Amino acid sequence: MFTGYFITPPHHSKSTFFGYQNGDIDSSHPAQQLKLSFSTENTALGNSIRSVLNQFSNLSTYPSFDLGYYNHNNNHKSNSLITGDFHIHIGTKRIISHSNLDLEQKVINIDNKLHQLTLEKMLTIGHQRHLKTEIPQLTNDDYYNISKGMSLGSLRRSTQMAEPIIRDASHCQVFTRAIRKSVVLDEINALPTGLYPEEACQLMRYVGEASNLETLHIIHESSGEKTDQAAVIALMVWYAIEGYSFRSKQLPKTHPELFDNYLVENPNSDLNLSFYKHKTSERWWAQVTGNEKYIPCSYEEYNASIKGDLSTNLLLLL
Repeated sequence: MFTGYFITPPHHSKSTFFGYQNGDIDSSHPAQQLKLSFSTENTALGNSIRSVLNQFSNLSTYPSFDLGYYNHNNNHKSNSLITGDFHIHIGTKRIISHSNLDLEQKVINIDNKLHQLTLEKMLTIGHQRHLKTEIPQLTNDDYYNISKGMSLGSLRRSTQMAEPIIRDASHCQVFTRAIRKSVVLDEINALPTGLYPEEACQLMRYVGEASNLETLHIIHESSGEKTDQAAVIALMVWYAIEGYSFRSKQLPKTHPELFDNYLVENPNSDLNLSFYKHKTSERWWAQVTGNEKYIPCSYEEYNASIKGDLSTNLLLLL
């Protein structure tokens, strides 16, 4: 069971992007007990999304989750979020920038294109290789960073391979232009090629399940004041909420009895890989034997490592 709370803006100038700064809320305020919160910039779009969500099942299971909206001032740039485990925001502006991104935190960008911030700070899922980047010439390091994400073609071959990439992220930005134009008709930069709604919903399920993920920003650039995107955004929100309800912090280090352990020896090095499979969820983790660091991985990566084929993810661990 989780609770949600409608974020309302305070009546003074200290408000941040999400409505509050440190010191704005005392310990007795119900927002301090937040588990999940939801906000939008556009009142009409927010109401349309809530209207669609009210038609879906299971949300009634969480009667205390209030799908309210916070209509903020677009001039506020702060990315501070001091309430709740997981916040979903829907707006028109890119929130995460060079100035407010913590280098220790992993950020997932679901978009149809690569841009400079993506290459330096984020892993991108769903990008289309034929679109230009903001960087005139890509370096070897740029290509290496790109390879840790997934292009649209790679995603289409196996959507499940995106789950380990998302699992340990702290923030996620989803641009609705990543979805094909026939679904998001009023999205300015959408293309005929892109994610199907089912693929976007599967990714949102993974985002919701990511136990360390604090914020999900769904970014849309509408050609007007229309709310045509409400249905697909509502679907994405619903699957993110469903994923959130299944979050688990069970790790090989903290709950070893819940995992099966597999050792893969490296013939070319003294560094061997230990793989851990959760007995219930069947999610995989990898570790260099003797090292305390664990990273999410997939069964496919484990199976390939037996044959000596290591993914970019595993090579980074070594």
